[in-house]
Amino acid sequence: MKKINYTLFLIVRLMFITNLLFGNTMENLKPDKPISSSDVMLDVVDGAIQVKLDWLERPGEFALTVLYWGPLTQEGNVNLWVNFNGVSRNFLTLCEMPDRRQMLVIYSFQPTIKSSDGNVQIRELQPWEIVDTNLFQNSAYYKEFGTNSIEFKFFANGRWEGDRKNNNQNWRCVFSPPK
Repeated sequence: MKKINYTLFLIVRLMFITNLLFGNTMENLKPDKPISSSDVMLDVVDGAIQVKLDWLERPGEFALTVLYWGPLTQEGNVNLWVNFNGVSRNFLTLCEMPDRRQMLVIYSFQPTIKSSDGNVQIRELQPWEIVDTNLFQNSAYYKEFGTNSIEFKFFANGRWEGDRKNNNQNWRCVFSPPK
């Protein structure tokens, strides 16, 4: 009986010491804050496309931002087909911003915030943000795992827009991990 009580005492004490040593650093962690970013600007005939990949502070997590300003903007909301290292998604709808550009941010996890009482809660997403945990399943967070290859194409009202310099094929970007 004394051994059990002593063992429980040690476990509780270790938990308390661990919380004192590491608790403060875990509280200050901002999981959706980028630790590194890489972006590519692509020229379209009548506009521009910006693709940005963020490596987030939470290990293994990403945010992919697509900002579109091109000829399909006049057709209304533009849909996006994207392939991220072999995992593809069809018809993700971009959100129109006040300046008529269209944007979509795809997170690999649900972003959280710290409430006023100190609890961590799920953050409400903006209209231009979505969460897709499976899209990033083959992604490279560290250099040892390779590069991140992204292909995409835009679609609105029966019209596709791809890379006109490459026979209207998919746009292609390659991002190397920072570490």
